Amino acid sequence: MGIEVNWFVNSDCNLTCGYCFRERDIEERGTSEMIKLANYMADEGVDRVTIGGGEPLLREDLEQILLVLKERGVFVSLHTNGTILKDRIEGLVGLVDILSLPIDSVDERQNRLMRSRPYVNLIREIIEYSIPLGFKIAFKTTATSVNRDGILGIYDLIKDVDPVYWKVYQFRPLNRGKREISLFSLSDEEFRKLRGELDTLKEPWINVIDRIQGHQPYIFLDNMGGISTIDPVVEENIPVGLGYNPRISIARDYIQALHGGSKYLPEVTRAYGRFLSPNSWVTYSEQDTHGLNDALRVINLVYGASDPTRFMRDLFSGLSSLVKGKITIRIATANNPQDLLDENCF
Repeated sequence: MGIEVNWFVNSDCNLTCGYCFRERDIEERGTSEMIKLANYMADEGVDRVTIGGGEPLLREDLEQILLVLKERGVFVSLHTNGTILKDRIEGLVGLVDILSLPIDSVDERQNRLMRSRPYVNLIREIIEYSIPLGFKIAFKTTATSVNRDGILGIYDLIKDVDPVYWKVYQFRPLNRGKREISLFSLSDEEFRKLRGELDTLKEPWINVIDRIQGHQPYIFLDNMGGISTIDPVVEENIPVGLGYNPRISIARDYIQALHGGSKYLPEVTRAYGRFLSPNSWVTYSEQDTHGLNDALRVINLVYGASDPTRFMRDLFSGLSSLVKGKITIRIATANNPQDLLDENCF
């Protein structure tokens, strides 16, 4: 079984995209610990890692981390906003298999509203200097009410690059992104129309992803043992467990509470510091087609998550034995797992 990891190596970013869901001001892990985590991933069968942030190129040690992954035979995708890529591009040769870049519109007014800067010429420049170095390029677009009319023109900008993919996502208001929901929200009807327009291009590398399709069976981890998932229906981060908490394993007791009433609810509430609604768990309990609940039962066995490398080792070993098919694991380098969760999700 292949395991894919989406690894958020930092939270710092040099842009202020209004629809971004990532929280900032999260303490970073040092180089040595990141290298340990990279080695444990490879040891436990991870075959593909997507590096994201924040803006991952703000980490001066990124090349060191990527080198470990590539030396262990891991396929690496780097998601970057591209604004500081030029000065680092030569050092990334041989370390990155796919460069994934954002482009939300061919209308620079829309780009300024969404990403706080113009973007079309930047993308052209990146294409010009990265393709000769052997990089494969992919693109991502977030479809909102702001850029709806500027998306189709992106095709003419990127079609000659032979991109690995162009993924067009319907805006999902998560975490910080909820603050601008009135500005960016795009109706399902409008998104269906956009899908129809893109379908007429008949390109196999164009992938249009609505809010529900965009949900994958993944577990979202920080390196202190905090665990959450994202519910595709309510579009919220769902806290699953705080493995570092010595008083209780929320994942274990909450899963048991699903099948045994609210016996564990008071303990969970005390340990977590607030009431957690069991209704949010029903979706995963009754529609568990990817072995996610089995995976969570393994995760909750780990109590010593103050040592992140041990936590990752035990986690991957458990997933390899229990989960059938591919599951994506998301890791963020947070010092406090609470910072990764939406405070208002319950």
